[in-house]
Amino acid sequence: MQSLGKSLLPEPVPPASHAPCRLISATPRRCSASFGQTMNETIHSTLNHMSFPSREADAAARFFERYLGFTISPMGTSRVLKKDGLDIVIEDASGREVNWPHNFHIGVELPTVEAVHELRALLVSQGEKMETAVLGHARGSRFFCWVPGGMMLEVNTRADANDQYRTTFARQSQ
Repeated sequence: MQSLGKSLLPEPVPPASHAPCRLISATPRRCSASFGQTMNETIHSTLNHMSFPSREADAAARFFERYLGFTISPMGTSRVLKKDGLDIVIEDASGREVNWPHNFHIGVELPTVEAVHELRALLVSQGEKMETAVLGHARGSRFFCWVPGGMMLEVNTRADANDQYRTTFARQSQ
């Protein structure tokens, strides 16, 4: 096997008398694992996709394309949605039962409160299934609706959020 050059992973921690590494630990400690020097160090990664089963994969994909501007790429009977560097795989589950946890949902953010109201009005006019009206919330106005196939979608904005919720988690850590 040829070496591809310097590894992007940290050097392995040499075996020592450290306690075995546990997945859940109250305090960082050295691990004998082949990556990560302590429990609070991580390897840089980027979320690049999510995958959701749907009994109506094509209808779910068209919902995201029509109302939220995603592009659709077929993948057999499943669909891959693409937008803003993120892929959402809508897995064809037409031959099996799909059970979502009680309040599982995904969320998309719009730039203004007006855009949230406009999108909800459009969805209602097109006969899409709504779960809520537009709700005022400390983290910004939002509503919940159903994507064909049974996935819940939250549409929100931070434009009217309390100050501590105005930035994304990514921007807060920079």
